[in-house]
Amino acid sequence: MNTDFRFGKYDFTPIEDTIRTYYPIENPEKYDDKNVYEFPGFEKLNEVINDNFDIQKHYRERWVKFKNFLKLELKKPVQETMSAFHPCYSGKVVLKKEKNTSLVYRKELHFYISLLGPYYSIIGLDSSEILLEHTFSTTEETRLVPYRANHAITVSPFLEYEEQFTLLQEKIVEYFPDYKFVPFKISMRNIPGTSLFEPYNEDILKDSVFYALFRPDDIFNTQTRGDNFFGALDWLKVKKLNKIRLEQIREDFLKKSDINKSDLTLHKVWKLQTTTRLPSTQKNGGASITLDSIQVLDLSDATSAVITTEENEEPSSTAYSIINDEIRFDHFTSDAIMLIISDLTINQLKVIVRLNVQLKDDQKLEGDVFELIYIPY
Repeated sequence: MNTDFRFGKYDFTPIEDTIRTYYPIENPEKYDDKNVYEFPGFEKLNEVINDNFDIQKHYRERWVKFKNFLKLELKKPVQETMSAFHPCYSGKVVLKKEKNTSLVYRKELHFYISLLGPYYSIIGLDSSEILLEHTFSTTEETRLVPYRANHAITVSPFLEYEEQFTLLQEKIVEYFPDYKFVPFKISMRNIPGTSLFEPYNEDILKDSVFYALFRPDDIFNTQTRGDNFFGALDWLKVKKLNKIRLEQIREDFLKKSDINKSDLTLHKVWKLQTTTRLPSTQKNGGASITLDSIQVLDLSDATSAVITTEENEEPSSTAYSIINDEIRFDHFTSDAIMLIISDLTINQLKVIVRLNVQLKDDQKLEGDVFELIYIPY
């Protein structure tokens, strides 16, 4: 599997290790719906599910006790939303429910507690249900039938969800102090092999981190609000490098830098020389944003970049591509944050950081906000 779970200062490799234990992600092409059950992780997965669901003493001690704790602390009912044969305790808390003759509108917080490792997730859901007449062909009877629609999911403490989302998160961590929030951006990562045990499932989460750690859920097929990297602070790397390792890294960069030193090419090792803040266009307020600068940008390989954001920390690698003068790193850029090449010479690379970020209180930050100038390492 060619999937990197290191994002600059953040290290999500424990998630990868957990998934590898239970799912055939190393070589999914070797398995199909007939022989996948021979994979050793399948038996381990079943053992986890049986231990947490089928043994009633464990189920009461682990789930029922936790559900009652949440009900008491949140002062709201907690409804179970578990899905059969999946390694996750899950539930929801209804924050708001409006109902008239034929329409019901709900605001809910859904939460998920993985049984495979110390991971959890929270999602806010806005949905509605309308009653419409339907005629059944077998009896020709006409009666009202509910039709449900999901309008948006909120993936972080955001606007009207902020207070209750934060409270639910605090209570989960209070009960499970070693558990970490899995950011939505990580949850949606595609990992082939995680849904081989259910090859005919066409859920939108199929082959995703969320599917592997938690369970399938139909609430995700809609628009998203909030910060999709929320929770990343739980995964900060704090390891600092010793002098020997730092020297090894510098020597490696210097060797690569010498190869294309006199060529006009992007594929060099670049070090940051200056960072200049540019006047940006802001709508609905004076919000601002700060970004971690890439101190060393190793583009000597045409498809895999090595990035250093702090001189005394381990560099991280990521796949990347160049599309219309935009450098797109798999782990560092998105539609909201773009890196645009504005000028390239033998001795200099200029990059513009362009943002299109929706902030709180309907504020929006967009435009070219930084100019980064790099020189050969």
